[in-house]
Order: sequence, then structure tokens, then C-alpha cells
Amino acid sequence: NLSNLSGMLGLTWHLPGYQADETPPGGALVFSLWRDPAAGTDVVRTEYLAQTLDQMRSADTLTLARPPARQGLAIPGCRAAGTRTDCSWDAFEHVVQQAIDPAFAR
Repeated sequence: NLSNLSGMLGLTWHLPGYQADETPPGGALVFSLWRDPAAGTDVVRTEYLAQTLDQMRSADTLTLARPPARQGLAIPGCRAAGTRTDCSWDAFEHVVQQAIDPAFAR
């Protein structure tokens, strides 16, 4: 599913120790919704998270002090003003709607 979503949205990542766009066991594609109270707008932040190879090899427990590797992702065609990876909700919705074939969404 991670490969399907990344292909659909044009996402790419490269975590240290892995090949580009590799999806190791337990990896996660995270979409989080944030509200900018000053502007009154919502933005979507997208990240890819996965344990490092060293963390897996030594069976480390992930904690706030020893978190998984993470990379913020930019969605092509989707960017909030003044940011590298934030996407306005309206732009995110548009990009997702363009990526979905309506014939298969029923």
C-alpha cells in the first residue's frame, strides 16, 4: 500500500541506510493535519518513518530519545506558502482528486 500511495501522489524518500523509496518492515507514511491559527487555514504535512537498520539489528525499543528515522515529504504540485513540505488542505484535496480515477472510487 505504501508503494501504491507513493506512486499515486508522486512521493519519494531516501532514509539513511536504505535504497531510495524502499519500504522496510514497519515503515509508515504519515499524513497529519495542522491548523495555522493566525491564517485560519489547514495544512497537511507528510512524512515517511522507519526504523534504521541498526535499530532493527539490535532490536531497539523506539522512544522519544531514540526515534525512528524520518523524512518530511513534499507532494508534487502541493505546497503551502513559505514552506518546503506543508501542503494547504485545498491543494492536497485537489492533488488527491486528480490522482484517483473516479471509475474506481465507488
